[in-house]
Amino acid sequence: MLKPEHRVVVLLHGGLADLSGKTGLALLRYRPGPVAAVVDPAHAGRSLEDVTGIARDVPVVASLAEALPYSPDVAVVGLAPSGGRLPEPVRTDLVMALQAGLSVASGLHSRIGDDPELAALRRDPAWIWDLRCEPAGLTVGVGRAAALPCRRWLAVGTDMAVGKMSACLELTAAARGRACRRVSWGPARPGS
Repeated sequence: MLKPEHRVVVLLHGGLADLSGKTGLALLRYRPGPVAAVVDPAHAGRSLEDVTGIARDVPVVASLAEALPYSPDVAVVGLAPSGGRLPEPVRTDLVMALQAGLSVASGLHSRIGDDPELAALRRDPAWIWDLRCEPAGLTVGVGRAAALPCRRWLAVGTDMAVGKMSACLELTAAARGRACRRVSWGPARPGS
């Protein structure tokens, strides 16, 4: 779906300076591929670095219409609001993104592809990627990872937006910087 060369526009709508923007902020910090623009009406026209401290030259605009001249390929929902529901201003920009032929990626609990209006707007070759696809019959974990022969990190927090993902991304970057033998997000291999 999302390829390293895709130019993304991150839909953050107030999330640049708020914990609800953790998904988009991680994307801005760690994505090696191009970020065409950030949509955040509350901070439009300001420097990304001034607002977030992230030293990346990405324009901050007020709407998807203002982001389109930067030639994005994919609109990424960068918000992780409490309850994981799609906020109406983001939905408005998703409508425009799909009408413009962009693909969409989202990690919200509200599945974009299950929304009849949004799904009907998608045109080939664009795609809608709902990253949060819990399998049916999901059960509580039983600790099978303890039997794996590899080293691993477990990030546990008492609430959402406490930094579990960012902490793991920083640990991964540090391990790669120290040339650890195997550091990836993929499945573990014996002897890793």
